[in-house]
Amino acid sequence: MKREQLQELLDLAEKRDEKVYDWLRWLVLLASGALTLLVSLGDKATPLQTVLPLMRVAWVGLGAGIVFGAFAIYTDVWMARKLVRRLWERLKRNPESDAPISISPPPLLVATEHACYISLLIAVIALVANELLKR
Repeated sequence: MKREQLQELLDLAEKRDEKVYDWLRWLVLLASGALTLLVSLGDKATPLQTVLPLMRVAWVGLGAGIVFGAFAIYTDVWMARKLVRRLWERLKRNPESDAPISISPPPLLVATEHACYISLLIAVIALVANELLKR
């Protein structure tokens, strides 16, 4: 693979990562807003014990989606730190080397992105089902 092709591939990967980061950030903000609205606009006179189970599932799904999303967004920070450490190690060993540095996040951080999507999907399904059952 030529150096120009490698650079083009790296640029495309960086653009993809930026889009994923923006998407996850948007989802976490949306979930945070939805959870805030659901909790604050809920009937204050209704005791927590009488809240429909599906609404509880939605709250838990939104909360879990927010937490998992935060960890998924942290993956970018982790990758940047790891890249700096690897570059520093390479510079100490061989300052003349210009070989690309390869890093990948731990599987647990990768799984948090999928867990975020699943949690938010469960929350949306619970909210829709809750509204359908009210009617």
